[in-house]
Amino acid sequence: MILQIMAENDAGTIAIEDCEEISHAVSAMLDVEDPILGNYTLEISSPGMGRPLTRPLDFERWAGQEAKVELHTSVDGRRRFRGLVDGFEDGEARLKVTLDGYETPQVLGFPLANIAEARLVPDDAALRQSLKAGKARKK
Repeated sequence: MILQIMAENDAGTIAIEDCEEISHAVSAMLDVEDPILGNYTLEISSPGMGRPLTRPLDFERWAGQEAKVELHTSVDGRRRFRGLVDGFEDGEARLKVTLDGYETPQVLGFPLANIAEARLVPDDAALRQSLKAGKARKK
């Protein structure tokens, strides 16, 4: 059994040292409270480049970034959409997509309850920046 906790700061990043600090604090609390029966492994990590979007805040914070959304129930015969995150409004996660037959992108809203999975799509610039930041931390 694995207890996985994804953590990040207000900028949407986290350093390994922060993960270690969180791990020690959570581990100590779990030892005292003992809420989990049996053996388990505690993992603390960053959501990563292809981070999941699960809360209204995620759709607000990552507006303008490319994402993939898969639905539980299809909309106009489709369950998968890819486009730019356009925030969260009126109880719906919004995605700006270009649909077949339309020249301009359309903004679609999806209730969170209908979203099976939503993730950011890492782009080359973000990957390069992440690699550069990782090399700088190792120096």
